[in-house]
Amino acid sequence: MKRLILFGQPKRADKYSEEGFNMSKKMKKALSLILALGMLFTLAACGGDSGSDTDSSDAADSGGDTYKVGMIYPMSGSNALFGTAMADATQIAVDMINEAGGINGTQIELVIGDGTTTSEASTEATRMIDSEGVNLIIGSMSSGNANAIRSVTERSNVILWETSAVADNVLDGQSGLTFRVCDQGSYRGYNAVRFLAEELSSTLGKEPAELKIAVINEDSSYGESIAEGALEAAEEFGITVAYNEAYDAATTDVSSTVMGIKNAEVDAIVAASYISDALLYCDTLTQYDAWPDVLLGCGSGWNDPTICETLGAEGVEGIFCVDMPSSIELSMLNEENAALLSSFKEAYQEKAGKESVLSSDVAFMAAYELFKNILPNAASFSTEDIVTAIKATDIEQTTMIWSLKFDESGQNTGAQSVLMQWQNGELKTVWPGNYANGEFINVPLNK
Repeated sequence: MKRLILFGQPKRADKYSEEGFNMSKKMKKALSLILALGMLFTLAACGGDSGSDTDSSDAADSGGDTYKVGMIYPMSGSNALFGTAMADATQIAVDMINEAGGINGTQIELVIGDGTTTSEASTEATRMIDSEGVNLIIGSMSSGNANAIRSVTERSNVILWETSAVADNVLDGQSGLTFRVCDQGSYRGYNAVRFLAEELSSTLGKEPAELKIAVINEDSSYGESIAEGALEAAEEFGITVAYNEAYDAATTDVSSTVMGIKNAEVDAIVAASYISDALLYCDTLTQYDAWPDVLLGCGSGWNDPTICETLGAEGVEGIFCVDMPSSIELSMLNEENAALLSSFKEAYQEKAGKESVLSSDVAFMAAYELFKNILPNAASFSTEDIVTAIKATDIEQTTMIWSLKFDESGQNTGAQSVLMQWQNGELKTVWPGNYANGEFINVPLNK
């Protein structure tokens, strides 16, 4: 393992001879000038102006006792519940590493930013780079924020360590400095339809080629990525897409969409939604008696506890959710990761006053692996050396069960989306088998 060396050891000073102390006045003046210049350069390196012209890869090496890392999550506004959970989890990871001695002896200092909107996320990224000298930012929760931050980091030679934004275009950049730890949106849509074809079609008494589906998605890059994956899988498995529509997540009326779905007589709906539009669709499907045999909800809207709290256990019973794995049981992990996850959950309960959730779990894993198993292998804290260490990463298992290994685009190829189902007010993971803690029920839906 390479040791992280920020500064070379100083050369040992030669002892002066007796004659050496009897310098002429000219020599003394010259020495004073040299010392003054040396102090000037030292002060500039430690705390001088670090404006936009400063190379961030050099700025990161100037901290000495600490290494500054940026963190941007939405900690106010409509996404504050998720963003605060992720920020708390990241801080717990930092505390764990610092208490254990830091990164090869260097303590981590989080520079915290509130990315309530995309413009604020961009502004915070700029501040962190220009004023704080960070060369690595952790974020971002939403795909919109991720792309806003990426527009800043890519032109500033700064790494974005993305924990949770799944839109495919988050990795469209050419800098090679964005790395996504979680799964990608199109993979979620693909897995939803694959699960329908491989696992549910026989229960419905049909061959995949006899199935008809509706694909609906909110119209951001997040929803579009999921829809693209679903459409690709439908073509591959020979499933008919009888209805396909993108919509504004802020809409207050989806009656025309629901009537279109009903008239298409689909067997299943694949829906990429946030919480407000997911709730609206559930209400409208009930109003028009348009529930299909299967509903495959992709993304946060369908596995957010709010949907169960609002509709009740009976209202969400049998709905499938496609997302990152949640409710991971310790028995699914090796001994080291089981102990680590247990310690995190205990620390989160103490810090937040409630149990950890999916967003906090993935944020913790991403930060902890970065600080514990990646940065210590970098030759320095320079951007280039950190990128080299990230690209060399090959971790067999994390606390998310995932492995951690990146392809050329910056995607973690080990990240897995899973199928969960609401059963008696709880989410049970039902596919794939190595993540499952239950079996699917209630197919077709009893609505």
